[in-house]
Amino acid sequence: MEGRVLGGRYELLERLGGGGMALVYKAHCRLLDRLVAIKFLREEYLHDGEFVRRFRREARAAAALSHPNIVSIYDVGQEGAQQYIVMEYVQGCNLKDYLRLRGPLPDEEAVYLGREIARALVHAHDHGIVHRDIKPHNILVTTEGRIKVTDFGIARAISSGTLTASGNIFGSVHYFSPEQARGGISGIPSDLYSLGVVLYEMVTGQVPFQAENPVGVALKHLTEPPRPPRELNPRVSPELEAIIMKALSKEEEKRYQGAGELLQDLESLGSRPVLPIGERKPPLTVADIPFGEDDSPTQEAVIKGNGKRDFDAAGNRARGGRRWLKVAIALFLLLGIAFGGYRAWQSLFVPPLVEVPELVGKPLSEAEELLAERNLNYRVLRSEYSEEPADTVIGQYPEAGTQRKEGNTVELVLSLGPERSIVPDIRGLSLHAAQLELEKNNLALGQVKRVNDDVVPIDLVVRQEPEANTELVPGASVNIFLSDGPLVKEVTLPSFRGQELEAALATIAELNLVPGEIKEDYSPIYAAGLIIDQSPAPYELIEEGSAVNLVVSIGPPPEEGIIEEGVDLE
Repeated sequence: MEGRVLGGRYELLERLGGGGMALVYKAHCRLLDRLVAIKFLREEYLHDGEFVRRFRREARAAAALSHPNIVSIYDVGQEGAQQYIVMEYVQGCNLKDYLRLRGPLPDEEAVYLGREIARALVHAHDHGIVHRDIKPHNILVTTEGRIKVTDFGIARAISSGTLTASGNIFGSVHYFSPEQARGGISGIPSDLYSLGVVLYEMVTGQVPFQAENPVGVALKHLTEPPRPPRELNPRVSPELEAIIMKALSKEEEKRYQGAGELLQDLESLGSRPVLPIGERKPPLTVADIPFGEDDSPTQEAVIKGNGKRDFDAAGNRARGGRRWLKVAIALFLLLGIAFGGYRAWQSLFVPPLVEVPELVGKPLSEAEELLAERNLNYRVLRSEYSEEPADTVIGQYPEAGTQRKEGNTVELVLSLGPERSIVPDIRGLSLHAAQLELEKNNLALGQVKRVNDDVVPIDLVVRQEPEANTELVPGASVNIFLSDGPLVKEVTLPSFRGQELEAALATIAELNLVPGEIKEDYSPIYAAGLIIDQSPAPYELIEEGSAVNLVVSIGPPPEEGIIEEGVDLE
């Protein structure tokens, strides 16, 4: 598959390895110009719906986590039937290979590595994720000596139920918790039991339970107590042994109930950082193995017939002839020379370590000065909205107090300031359309008022408060004004009775009224040509442009008298 390009973006470079469910390749992201690791679901599982769902669940679970001790998930994709996940590329080796090369670790180094793993679990458990497959193969040691936990392939949210699916149990039997071995519910205590197994292996060089087949190992997790680590390696401190044995309790309630509790106990022991394994892949040389103050030729490991390291009661090697003593002395001298050369090379060519300062909460300009004082570089990882002022540091990696070489880069997360919504222009829209436009911009409809307008049609937005392009906090209200059409004036209608028709029509025009229906009728009171009635009635308020109906006299009925013109008998 080398040379293949996925999604027009990821160029496969070389195969890194694989597990029972997936293959892992090193790749180059052309868009961001960086190396990534891509995990492919094995072909035999592509048509198995359960495996595909489990593979996708890994991405969803891990993508929700963002922590320096957890491998980041960048992307999830599918090309044809092929399913893949794009992950952070980590230079280094897994903890299993690290332990094969270094053998049982001194307390200080085991405590340091254990704390890093525990921090990853604290973050995952706080986000409702249980790993369920903690083992050295899924723990990476970077070239700078940091720990990164990977492979959430069987991780699920705590609330989702048991670890079993279709009658199968996922995980690695040597690192199973008792509840996993019996196929029961596995939660946070299960991860801590598995971490206890990993710590046990770190300090003794072997897992606590072994048998001829996986079923036998599972039964031992359920029934047998582990052999105390100090029986296998007397250099293990009683305090560290107590922590490991508590984590390996058969009953969940007797174990640590949270990763933070275990982390607190490990931190109480103190530790020194593991020596960086350098910009290279294993195998490491003898000179790469760190030595503590307590290491001496009298504490060498003895290889037993079963291939495992063991010690006598005093921590000394088993007795041998003088030939073995000479070999031991020669080996010690070679190690001393190598170690001295390494120290000399380190003092001349390796940049000194400096402590990363606390940058969170500081303006970027101040953070730049603090980093420059320590000869550290920085890059902005991302910017996001927050309640902090713009260009304030709201996140950093590595965290404050971490030791880093001069010239290393610190990644920063900057604040964009409080999130703002831009008010859209909703003039000319209907009430419903204006409300939808505001909701699209994360704003709410405020007061709705009606006003007269000579131009904007009735029921459309005339104006808005605040105006378009104003910045508001999300959820703020915008008031709108709907048109009621042009403003209509009202006039008081005078009395036209007794007036001549021509004079009445002139008055109607002056008042911006219009003549309506004009009828004729007999009147015993008004002479012919005079107004005898009107509609609307005199002195009513009417709108400009309204029609006025008039009735004009044609004189009295036959044989009745006539009122002279201009006489008003009202």
